[in-house]
Amino acid sequence: MILVLLALKSLLVAAVTLGLLRLTRKRSAAERSTIAHLGLFALVALPLASLALPTLDLPLPAPIAQMATVDLVEQTPTPLPSRDKAAPIAAAASPAVSAEPVWTGALSNAARYAFLLPTLVLLALTLAALLRLVGLRARAEVLVDPVWLSALARAQRRMGFKNGTALLASDELGSPVSWGLMRPVILLNDAAVLAPEQAEAIIAHELAHVVHFDWAKLILARVATAAFWFNPLAWVLAREAHQLRE
Repeated sequence: MILVLLALKSLLVAAVTLGLLRLTRKRSAAERSTIAHLGLFALVALPLASLALPTLDLPLPAPIAQMATVDLVEQTPTPLPSRDKAAPIAAAASPAVSAEPVWTGALSNAARYAFLLPTLVLLALTLAALLRLVGLRARAEVLVDPVWLSALARAQRRMGFKNGTALLASDELGSPVSWGLMRPVILLNDAAVLAPEQAEAIIAHELAHVVHFDWAKLILARVATAAFWFNPLAWVLAREAHQLRE
């Protein structure tokens, strides 16, 4: 039941967010990106809120409970005296019949595992991607080209960066990537390094991703789609958010 409610809530949240994006399609990309990522954050918060918030059990009011008890007693037929004295003993010795079939619990567990397995796989893929970034950073070379270093210094001054940015190069990438907060990292691919005339534009683009916390927003989208992998609207919302980040 909890999984069904979460699924319905996720459909509602994603649908409302996509509706707001359609209504605000004439607004700036930054505003629409904020709406999209707030929707993704709400999706991630749904299961966390279900776990953190206490459940509310509403007790049956005393008058209603008493009336139900009286009705039950009045409707219970009075047993007729039986000549067979062994009948009550046999009835008392008979095992109580379970009100809930055994297969119901097994079906509930199977549904829970079927829901969690794709989520765990997608989260594991996200973790593997993060670990790959760590490995790429460890294997990358520090870029010492003066053209790139000058472009980096100008872009950092213009954008108000107080902490230095690590500028690295790797032959394992297809395009530049950036991540980090306190110590941002820009990792360039070989094709970008061989185009120094585009150094300032490339660095400004990557630093803009850092300023807007786009790497964290990407992880947010990955977690949201992992938690609600069965919700097609969640994937549509994640794709919209990715396009707005770019």
